[in-house]
Amino acid sequence: MNSILCAVLASGHLLLAAPIGHCAFSPAPVHDGEGGFPPSFEGVDIPGGLVYPVELTFSPVGDMFVAEKRGRVYVYVNEVLQSTPVLNIQDEVYNAASRGLLGLALHPGFVPDGGSTAWLYAAFTESPTLGADPAYNADDKYGHGVLVRYPVDTVGGNIVADKAAVQYLLGERLADGSSPDAFASIHTAHASCALIFAPDGTLFIGHGDGAHIDYNDQGGFDDPAYDDFIHPVTGLRGQLPKEQDCGAFRAQDLRSLSGKVLRIDPETGAGLPSNPFFDGDPTSNPSRIWALGLRNPYRFALVPGTGSTDPAAGDPGTLIVGDVGSFRFEELNYVDAPGLNFGWPCREGDKPAGDFVELPPVNPNPFGYLDCTSPKVGIPTDPIVAWHHLDGAQTFPAGIFLGTDGQPTTSLVGACSIGGAVYPGGSYPPEYDGLLFFGDYASDKLMTLELDAAGNPVAVRDFNNAVDLLVDIAVHPISGDIYYLDMGTTWGDGHIVHLRYGENLSPAAVLTVDAATGTSPHTVQFDASASNDPEGQALAYTWNFDDGSPEQQTSVPTISHTYTASGIYNALLRVTDPSGLFDETSVLIAVDSVPPQVAITSPPTGSTVDPHATSLDLFGIGSDSGGGDLEFAWQVDLHHNVHVHPDVYGDITTGPSATSTTANLDPHGGGVEIVFYEVLLTATKLDGAKVTDRAWYFPSDTLLDPIGTAQLVSRLDELSPPMPQGAGNPDTEVVRDGVVPQPAAASGDYFSTEHGGDQGGDDWIGMVIPSRPEPYARFVSLTFTEGPADPSGGWFEDVDVEILSGGRWAAVDGLVTVPEYPAGAPGDDFETFTFHFTPQYGDGIRLRGTPGGTLGYITCSELRAGMITSAAYQLERRDLSDLGSIELLVDELVPPGSLGLGNPDVELLRNGTMPQVGSTSEWAQFSTFHNGDQAGEDWLGYAFDEPQTIESLLFQEGLHFPGGGWFEDLHVRTQLDPGGPWTPVTGLFSDPGAPTPGGGLSYETFSIAFDPVVARKVRIGGTPGGTDAFVTAAELRAFGPWFDETVCGWTSYGSPSELWLTMDLRANTPPIPGYPILMEVSDADLPETAVGLMMISTASAYIPLSFGLLLVDPTSPAVAPLVFDAAGESDWLVTLPDIPAFAGISLFMQAGRYAPSVWGGVRYSTGLQMRACQ
Repeated sequence: MNSILCAVLASGHLLLAAPIGHCAFSPAPVHDGEGGFPPSFEGVDIPGGLVYPVELTFSPVGDMFVAEKRGRVYVYVNEVLQSTPVLNIQDEVYNAASRGLLGLALHPGFVPDGGSTAWLYAAFTESPTLGADPAYNADDKYGHGVLVRYPVDTVGGNIVADKAAVQYLLGERLADGSSPDAFASIHTAHASCALIFAPDGTLFIGHGDGAHIDYNDQGGFDDPAYDDFIHPVTGLRGQLPKEQDCGAFRAQDLRSLSGKVLRIDPETGAGLPSNPFFDGDPTSNPSRIWALGLRNPYRFALVPGTGSTDPAAGDPGTLIVGDVGSFRFEELNYVDAPGLNFGWPCREGDKPAGDFVELPPVNPNPFGYLDCTSPKVGIPTDPIVAWHHLDGAQTFPAGIFLGTDGQPTTSLVGACSIGGAVYPGGSYPPEYDGLLFFGDYASDKLMTLELDAAGNPVAVRDFNNAVDLLVDIAVHPISGDIYYLDMGTTWGDGHIVHLRYGENLSPAAVLTVDAATGTSPHTVQFDASASNDPEGQALAYTWNFDDGSPEQQTSVPTISHTYTASGIYNALLRVTDPSGLFDETSVLIAVDSVPPQVAITSPPTGSTVDPHATSLDLFGIGSDSGGGDLEFAWQVDLHHNVHVHPDVYGDITTGPSATSTTANLDPHGGGVEIVFYEVLLTATKLDGAKVTDRAWYFPSDTLLDPIGTAQLVSRLDELSPPMPQGAGNPDTEVVRDGVVPQPAAASGDYFSTEHGGDQGGDDWIGMVIPSRPEPYARFVSLTFTEGPADPSGGWFEDVDVEILSGGRWAAVDGLVTVPEYPAGAPGDDFETFTFHFTPQYGDGIRLRGTPGGTLGYITCSELRAGMITSAAYQLERRDLSDLGSIELLVDELVPPGSLGLGNPDVELLRNGTMPQVGSTSEWAQFSTFHNGDQAGEDWLGYAFDEPQTIESLLFQEGLHFPGGGWFEDLHVRTQLDPGGPWTPVTGLFSDPGAPTPGGGLSYETFSIAFDPVVARKVRIGGTPGGTDAFVTAAELRAFGPWFDETVCGWTSYGSPSELWLTMDLRANTPPIPGYPILMEVSDADLPETAVGLMMISTASAYIPLSFGLLLVDPTSPAVAPLVFDAAGESDWLVTLPDIPAFAGISLFMQAGRYAPSVWGGVRYSTGLQMRACQ
């Protein structure tokens, strides 16, 4: 074993194969109430081991055709999977992130006989170069969507498509590489989607806008995707016409097929004369469009009984389109007429989409790109139903969303609309006839929509709240029953689910074994005693041991079997009720096989990643005790809100001990939504034995520690008296004071739960969030620094992490501790442990276990939690506190510093700890008590080395004492230059208002806003209250406006080493329209008073002069006067215009000053480019 592997083993992180136990071949049926189904409904899984299935469609006789995202199509005949695929085009399908083979349809009257109706239609994203990504496309962009069809026949008893006879209907590349009628697929989603035939024989196609999901895409950033780009290696043009380089606005542009529902002739791909935008040319893109203004119409349903059978009538029927939203709404759109425009990207739900509405028009604009001010084509139409991502109160229409009690609710939220299927009637109760079954992939919901005769929504009702990874819904053409697809989270885990109704429901198979591994001959005791039937009927048991021995049938639930040969066996159990309904499950038995070992070594689990990163280097190790090579399979799953995009990246390597890969990441959500990555590494031996390790990675802009504003809880809260009786700091605030003593140090900075053994073998410490987190927030880690231990206690004998959710504490899944916690014995004093686990929603987290020692208690020096939440992403303000140093009046008194009670460390003012209002903690606050020496004013604030734009403060008072601890009044003042005047801010507004005279509640928080000001110092002050005239403070933070430094800011140009660039020009304040900016010029080599000019232009230059160097374009300059002081310095403070046209522009500046003592009489500065924020 190599030294690296030994080191990882020592760290406790190497994941050993768990004993092989219950491994479901197909999940058990879900009966009444178990998964939220209404009474007498159940979801019956149809086995198949599908790999990320995404589309389901039926032939007229009920055969089920299923498309796997990676490019394979399978068929079930009589619900039995055909072992060979109908079609395998994995080498053509661009299976990257949310793209792949997503659309499937069968010709009306389909018969797999090679005849005129034996056509299978497929919509997928095609690789720019078949089977490979060219070098310029390393970040998984620049695919294009196609629509093709294949003839299907029955050969040797199998249904098979003729891959060689493919016909392109849309998207075929021309000889030069371009594809004028392709669908856009510029980024990782919003690609080829739904297909459905209309009653008139025409084909509907839904396709997303093909735009970026990592920013508001207006176009202009993806040159290789367009036909004016020539690939340097292949010589081929980009696929799409350059006129479509308009990002999400393709959904509004009739020149593009993207962001639309199309209606075409299924024989030719041509548009129909009865289409709303037919222009006389059936092959033009506008002629194919039926509806527009859609972001991602992933799935839709045809309303039975609507439409004509005559394609010339222009009445193909009514569609209900599920459109996947951006950051706000999910939609159901009712398409009952031609030419409806659903507004994207200028509208989302029933509201303007501000992100795009506020974008400035493209300029210059030679291709006539659209924006939200452009005239709209078609009929403006809002969705009939929409639900919000975070706020159920914004769903509409109001009052139609009904809970399980039948009453209106505002609890419906989601993030991925799955347009479904209309139930036509059949075996279900009649109240379901005509209802649309639809879902939300993100919230695991299956719902029904009731419409009136005019197509108006009457009610949306929950049908099931635990439908995992729902990606498609279809209706059986004979029975009318609903079937849906569960995509699965791992390889081979996808399956079809039959939504069955009946008085007799299926049994549930449960199987355990006493020894899943062993050496041959190996005897295993199989036990199915936990299997059950909902009606309590007797079950029959069928056993298949997978070793060639005959199947055995028993009426009892136990049996033994001896394996005599080496191998890994999938032993299968089927339980059957008297009516023939059954369920199956299986368990893996390993004989003479030792599982391998595997670990992801870098980055460590729980690490943060750059939110804009498009790749991540991954490293892992493994070993086979037999010395053989291992197959290492990497898989990256993208978690988005509460849904998963599985397998957005995969890679397989082979070797004896080490593996690495560079995973393509998918920046997603823009910080406004929750995104994180789950990485799995599976090591497989030649005999099939395998084991998987996993790690979690989180974008740094959405990971925060919520403990600062939480309510601390401990076991002592339930004891009497509710306080420690041992050593240490008795104030629980010590566990979040930010002070972490060195390991093995002698320190009193800890909290002890010693209470004479009253815990009774159960102890904990943690936090509860007073207001519930946003719906998609997740706890991801807990960091615990233990205090000192002695024989009486101070440690956990065993420990677990629990999350509070729905009023109940429950242990987390997938717990990994780094370093490994020394359960059962005390470790080093003040050692820190981080507990990582499967991210989980909750409003509280705690560390719980059996306390150690003769008195049974624990100690805690510091406790920190990790939570992934969009609340961490501040679009409104930028925290400046850590950029400055804290300044206090009390530090200028004699002796300097506080003379009062409380925490003497002023750094607590910016440690994020904010106790609840009314807290009695002394340790969480700093006191300025100094025997009344402050006289009539006290203050505290920040000093910054560089000038900052400041527009608000957050101030939390501390504990109120009889002699003081509060401000009687408040003011805010700033200072720009050292030694300069202190200026009161303007426009001051405080929430709550002025402090309560005589002191209000302890630990009250004031949010103080004012007109933005540029300053180097800011302070909050006022008259200190009480007889001793002092204030207390728990938190003080300064904020400026948020801005994206990757988009706007300042860039210096022109080197100071240039002979004539003798002055330095610099700026630090964000160039936001409507805000003040400060530019500073200094001439340290020739300090003197002088006058000068700031030169501003829209372009830079490099023009040598006789005695200078001009860095701004002199053909379009503007100038502003400057005055230099005796130190050779000058400030230019100006407020930028707050007009839309100013957003996003670049300006170039250079300063000059009069200097008669030098040649030429003028000295010049370096240049400065300003990129104004949008």
